[in-house]
Amino acid sequence: MIFGAVKRAGVRALVSKGWGGLGGHEVPDGVFLLGNVPHDWLFQYVSCVVHHGGAGTAAIGIAMGKPTVVVPFFGDQAFWGAMIHKAGAGPEPVPYKMLTEELLANSITTALGPDIQSAVKSMAAKIADENGSANAASSFQQAVNMDSMRCFICPERLAVWRIRKTDIRLSTLAASILVDEQLIHWPQLKLVRHRDWYVDEGPSGPISGAIATASSVATNTISLVVEYSRNFSKSIKKPAPKDDDTSSSDSPPIKPSPSWDIPHTRNPVQAAVDFPPERIEAVAYKIATKAFPVPRGSKKKSDNLGLTKTTMSLHSKATKKAVEHGRTYNAAHETEHFAVSMAATGLRVPVALFYNLANGFHNAPLYFFHDDTVRKRDKITGFGSGVRVAGKEFTLGMFDGVTGILTLPYRGAKKEGVTGFCTGVGKGAGALIFKTSAGYTLKGLEKQFLKRYNRDLKARLITVRLRQGIAEFEQASKEKKEDVTRRWKEISAVLM
Repeated sequence: MIFGAVKRAGVRALVSKGWGGLGGHEVPDGVFLLGNVPHDWLFQYVSCVVHHGGAGTAAIGIAMGKPTVVVPFFGDQAFWGAMIHKAGAGPEPVPYKMLTEELLANSITTALGPDIQSAVKSMAAKIADENGSANAASSFQQAVNMDSMRCFICPERLAVWRIRKTDIRLSTLAASILVDEQLIHWPQLKLVRHRDWYVDEGPSGPISGAIATASSVATNTISLVVEYSRNFSKSIKKPAPKDDDTSSSDSPPIKPSPSWDIPHTRNPVQAAVDFPPERIEAVAYKIATKAFPVPRGSKKKSDNLGLTKTTMSLHSKATKKAVEHGRTYNAAHETEHFAVSMAATGLRVPVALFYNLANGFHNAPLYFFHDDTVRKRDKITGFGSGVRVAGKEFTLGMFDGVTGILTLPYRGAKKEGVTGFCTGVGKGAGALIFKTSAGYTLKGLEKQFLKRYNRDLKARLITVRLRQGIAEFEQASKEKKEDVTRRWKEISAVLM
């Protein structure tokens, strides 16, 4: 079809072979098959481009001033094809399922016409006058409040820590210096979240919400069964350990060392420079789980960055125990883990169902009735926020639902007359039903539970920040450390 369209349009063509290896041995005259070629180089030497309508390919074609024929397959490709046609830079896009030799030839011929040529060259000139990178950076800077992200002590640095129960934000360097001087302690710090992005819009309606729940449960169950089968098979096939084998083949145990246990160090961060990675990870986990006791009094000597040998050897003991019990123990352990995971999945079913139904009812007026009065739901982070969202949804949903019976018909009549009024009545009645049916308390309970017991991700983030702070502390000059200490004393005298 492609070769026929090229011949019918009376043009020569450079055709990408693609994944399927288009062409074979019968390539007509005037057609040259290409492999992987950079578009920004190739498009300089052609008169027109024909492609799927991906955002990147479309942008390069227009920037090069080339008329563009779009044959969309899926996703946003149809959108970009429509935008190109609307701007006059190409003919109307033709979905690949409707594509014929004649339609493709006509699209190419149309694209090479003077009107489209003129329009696309004008667009290319405008793009050439822009500085896209600078504009993007400027837009980003304007959207972010940089002052709120600065460290109180070192304003040229990004704040990554916040002292609990205060608004004092510190960079990794400042925090490390202050901890080393024992002016603050690691348990007093928590990671800063400069901005929360709301991405959990939920399903478009209650039916799709129920389907999403069923699909999620089925997927999780299948994944757990497959994982259990694989791990159980490995556990019973694993050879029994020898008497002198005290290590695990999967992950060697951490061997405690007396040098790790520094119960009365004066400069904990300085001492941590020589710590092995496992020690830092263990400290991060203790901070994440709030298992680090806050020393009373900043002058009291304490192991601010310390763990005892007993704590560090827990993994070693657990690994040794698993090895000593052999196949039976491993198989039982995998079965226990599978049973617990399945139970957790079962407990989450009602949470997911009611949550997705609530989101579905919340979003239904927008998707089904085009009701733009639907409010954006607040983010749920725990039990308290879940209760607040549930109450707010019911109260505001009732208010919007009742007022919508009056406002939607009025707006419809103003826009489309009698037809719009009748449509507005239907929208208002339907929206009233959906807007008064939502609840998020169960989701809040789940979030609260996960926030309390699932600390692995938080510990990994803290590990990165601890390592960064230790590295910056090691590189900092004596003058810089003294300056940070001096500034802290000035700020703490005012704010704390």
